[in-house]
Amino acid sequence: MPLVSQVTRRDIVARGTNDRFVYRQGGATNANGTGGSPLHVPPISFAFGDAAAPVFTATVGCVLTQLSIVIDTPFNGVGAQIQLSVGATVIMPTNENDPAHAFEYQVAPALALNVGDQVTLTITPGAGATTGAGRIFIELQ
Repeated sequence: MPLVSQVTRRDIVARGTNDRFVYRQGGATNANGTGGSPLHVPPISFAFGDAAAPVFTATVGCVLTQLSIVIDTPFNGVGAQIQLSVGATVIMPTNENDPAHAFEYQVAPALALNVGDQVTLTITPGAGATTGAGRIFIELQ
């Protein structure tokens, strides 16, 4: 991915929640975000004490092709869980990741997103949690 300083206004095709821009990485991308190279949302950081909240809102129609969670600091709470969803559709259930281990977990949902659809992160830090952090990577087409 290019550095933020290398991204030009014409590279930006959508703005996500919290002013996170979606940009193209080479190739042609049409107005609805399809075709060409994948669109990458800059990494979204989270920590064990964060409340359930949308981490990305689609501003154009597109397809969620890949979603990754990278656990940088393992969660030390007993029973810690992480889930990602779009509306009522769970795209990464709690049994497809383990926040107690520093690792990368990926899913490829191929889920169509409409304007306004939100990717929501839900964290259960676990009993006695005092640490835990990671990043979310979203790829769109």
